[in-house]
Amino acid sequence: MAELWSWLSATAELWSSFLGCQACISKYEEEILAEPCADEAPAELLASDPKAFRCIQCRQLAANDPLYAVVPHEPTQIRGCPHGPFCTRCASNVGKQVLGLCVCRALVTEFRL
Repeated sequence: MAELWSWLSATAELWSSFLGCQACISKYEEEILAEPCADEAPAELLASDPKAFRCIQCRQLAANDPLYAVVPHEPTQIRGCPHGPFCTRCASNVGKQVLGLCVCRALVTEFRL
């Protein structure tokens, strides 16, 4: 019975991730946020850098050029998303997805500076 329960639990988690279950999304967001960002710079460096920004997806401070998503159609549920700025790590992760999505769930075609 325990084997069946673990299989059902794993299957439900997989389907939930495909369907966008908020519990699963928040679980994976916690895992992503736990990873250190390669663009992250020391706080004293960022305080003096006028180009420093906070990534819209991972919320880490970064000092590289901010990237903004190009979105062909605005999402119907969330309005007013600036579609950025993204750090290079997050932009790369979104670009690697089959259907890359902004944090507002809009389809991303490319990134621009």
